[in-house]
Amino acid sequence: MIIKRQETMLPRYRESVEDYLNTFPHGWFITLSFEGDEYSAPIAESIRDAGLRKAKSWLMWLSRIHSAHLIPFESAEPTFTGKRFSIHMVLLSDKKIKVNDLKSAWKYGNTVIKTYKHDLGGIEYTFTNHIGVESWIICPAKNPCRKNRKGEIFCIYDEHRRLII
Repeated sequence: MIIKRQETMLPRYRESVEDYLNTFPHGWFITLSFEGDEYSAPIAESIRDAGLRKAKSWLMWLSRIHSAHLIPFESAEPTFTGKRFSIHMVLLSDKKIKVNDLKSAWKYGNTVIKTYKHDLGGIEYTFTNHIGVESWIICPAKNPCRKNRKGEIFCIYDEHRRLII
């Protein structure tokens, strides 16, 4: 049901990526996989959630290390497919990050990272037969953005902080 609804929203997702490409011109198509038998099918929801948290922490770390704003369009392998758990995403950034830097930062398993080309159907693959994950812009909270003493982030891309999926 969720996947069928996502398939009807593909033009909207594609348009959203096109809009973001103006401000965030650097992009990658990424597949993250995980080591360990617990990520083999069938997987529990708690394992799926743990994998998604690892991916989010990886993105937050990349953002801080490279002082880059990141926009992830993420999806996860559904638990009912019988396949090993993995995460697919189109990642956009306002700063160029080397593919090798992205790959070496992922410590939980294997990764495939390709430079994003809009016409190759990365968004279609990400949201067809995979379950979309809600995402927000990831801010490094460094100059010109800032973080106050309470931990609140004041981001220059505040108008983009809306929910992506």
